[in-house]
Amino acid sequence: MRKFTLFIVMLSVSILATLIGTYFIPPSDIVSTTQQEINQIYSMDYFNKVLSILENNFLIALGMFVPALGVPFGIYVLWNTGYILAGLSSNPQLDLLSLFLLPHSWLEYFSYSIAMTNSIYLIYAMRKGFFKREIKHYSLSILLVFALLTLGAMIEAYIISVF
Repeated sequence: MRKFTLFIVMLSVSILATLIGTYFIPPSDIVSTTQQEINQIYSMDYFNKVLSILENNFLIALGMFVPALGVPFGIYVLWNTGYILAGLSSNPQLDLLSLFLLPHSWLEYFSYSIAMTNSIYLIYAMRKGFFKREIKHYSLSILLVFALLTLGAMIEAYIISVF
């Protein structure tokens, strides 16, 4: 099994899960709570925006690294992203497409796809007998995801601050 091929599959599944989520409308109380959380982030200074966004995204990514459980967790989280977007938008599919014009979205989806790929690949490595070698790659992937999400959080906080 090639890791890059698995990464492309996970990236496609991630985007598809989010797209599917946009076709479901959440109840107004969930939308209201989410809007309040978004408003809290908007009111923060730049540094705290970065920390808040990074904390949220990195904790989610860590959950996606968990062998066996990371992929279903990731699919649910990304479906939920679309679901919340549907509640916040009058045209969620168009807004989802618009989000992919922004670099931080790609950094987040790449990060989540790396995490889910490693979740699957670590199990594969255990079964095929190269677990010790793969655990080093797994650890480096966590650091890479942290770096990508840090950059993404900085970009997203900047965009929020400017617009």
